[in-house]
Amino acid sequence: MMMKFGLLLFLLLSLTFLISCASSNVAEVENTALKSTVPKVEVVAKTDTLCKKHEDLSVLRECIRMLAQVRNPEAMNKVIEIQPDYLGASAYDALAQLELATRLTGGKAEKAIEYLEKALKLEKENTFIRLHLAEAYLAVNRDAEAKKQIDYLLKMKPDPDYLPEYKESTEKAKELLKTKF
Repeated sequence: MMMKFGLLLFLLLSLTFLISCASSNVAEVENTALKSTVPKVEVVAKTDTLCKKHEDLSVLRECIRMLAQVRNPEAMNKVIEIQPDYLGASAYDALAQLELATRLTGGKAEKAIEYLEKALKLEKENTFIRLHLAEAYLAVNRDAEAKKQIDYLLKMKPDPDYLPEYKESTEKAKELLKTKF
């Protein structure tokens, strides 16, 4: 569970970085998203700290409540509106990760699949999209489709510009193969 909270923190920090590095074409997104993201990053950081005390159920409930407040996809939807394939369709991936990470508070694996399948149409060689799609398929018991995504990911030739991402994705994919199949 702590890994999911850490992943959500990573996604929100990545969102802040993504928007701050955006070109002038995405200036409108930057202005609105940074204002709404910075407090959310602080909430997620506090949540991460609280969740380290995972043996106390009341603390975990508070973490879930706080994360539910952060679930706000407006900035990513704006990125998709402006440039859907921006940074390898990562806005779709971020939205999907929010859906998967917040399933206890209303997020839906089916919606994550919808986002990831759209992303895959735009960017077939993004290892994170393939990995996250496999995870989403597993969440809805579509194991054969999950395995297909993992197999494809593991056969992909790594992009030299994204070697750390490739390595992380393949390690997680191999772990899924060991534990889920």
